[in-house]
Amino acid sequence: MREPGQFSTYSNYGVLLAGRIIAEVYGADFPTVIDERILDPLGLDRTTFREPYAPRDDLPAPMDEDIAGDAATGFEWKGGVFQPRKYEYATQVAAAGSVSASAADMATYMKLLLNDGELDGVRIYSPETAEAFRTPIIDTPDTANGWAHGFIVSTFPGGYEGYGHGGATMWFRTYLVVVPELDLGVYVSVNTNTGRSLGLRLPSLIIERFYLDEDTPAWRPGDEAFLETADLYTGQYTPTRRAYSGLEKFVMLMNGVQTVSASSEGYLVVGSGPGSHAWVPTDQPGRFLSANSAEVLTFETDESGKAVAFIGPLGTLMYQRAPFLLKPGLLTVFFALTMIAAAATLIGALTRLGRPVAPTPCQRWASIASLATAGLWVLSAVMFLLWAQGASDSEGLCMTGRTGRCRWPPRWRCWLPSARWSWPV
Repeated sequence: MREPGQFSTYSNYGVLLAGRIIAEVYGADFPTVIDERILDPLGLDRTTFREPYAPRDDLPAPMDEDIAGDAATGFEWKGGVFQPRKYEYATQVAAAGSVSASAADMATYMKLLLNDGELDGVRIYSPETAEAFRTPIIDTPDTANGWAHGFIVSTFPGGYEGYGHGGATMWFRTYLVVVPELDLGVYVSVNTNTGRSLGLRLPSLIIERFYLDEDTPAWRPGDEAFLETADLYTGQYTPTRRAYSGLEKFVMLMNGVQTVSASSEGYLVVGSGPGSHAWVPTDQPGRFLSANSAEVLTFETDESGKAVAFIGPLGTLMYQRAPFLLKPGLLTVFFALTMIAAAATLIGALTRLGRPVAPTPCQRWASIASLATAGLWVLSAVMFLLWAQGASDSEGLCMTGRTGRCRWPPRWRCWLPSARWSWPV
């Protein structure tokens, strides 16, 4: 895909693989290892990587009933109201997303992080390990978060450096960060898919309110002069956090492209609809400041000054300018033309039925080959639509064991959408 070390792209699979290695080394399932080596010694009895399912020989022991009874319900904003959703199961990716915890336990955990691995006489890891946790492993632009071993390295208002991580499932958004210089820890968990901005913004707002004398402007005005050079940045960009082969590549190119545009008020707008974000240009070419926060967006440019990629403040991935042949609109046209040609081939064959023709053997085989090709294209389109109908129900597909009309064999359900692993569900 690219030369190693160019930039970072977040990988859940990497964390999942690390958890599997831990389980293999200690000869126990991942939740048990974490219980014995971290949670039990710290007294974190309201935190678990286990989940509330019926006991099975091929799965780790389920969540304790007293914890399961207190588990929060996730909600989706749909139809103008918050609608409750089923429990999201992630045992198949336990190390990357199955933990449930109380705010009190997370406060204890943040104290451990701030105290370099020791709390109330219990040492979980050494000061040297604590330093390694906070050591960046790859260079990133100074406007974007850095990456240490398991931690996102964030710069907050006032230049304070924090270490933490965010988490997102279908209906929960969680964010934890510690700022050693301030002896501060912030933990936010929201049980709805609309709560992402609260966790991302709250630590900065707390620091601005209680540790600094100045506030971030509520809203920055745009710069109409920017419109003269806006074409250097506008266009469509593909994420580096995506599949680069197979059906998943096509799906991501159709649905995962980010659109960058310019508004008449002089803003650079990333995204569209309710999820869009406005940015204002700074005095440094290629750098844009959020219209309503201290976050910075950084573009990479070529020799002519035209943007070729950008990285957001989270630093989880980079967006690269989409080549002409990989733009969603063009792919849609190609797909439509292919379907029209396939349908025309099949319809033409039907209209010729019964006609007195005497094709040569070569013509006969060519006709059979063209009909087979057209039929396979149509069949592929139908199967893709059935797959997409089930894949669009992400909650049911990988989190609740329920799919739509197209019910794949159980071991396939968590392989088909994007991941390259399977798990018996």
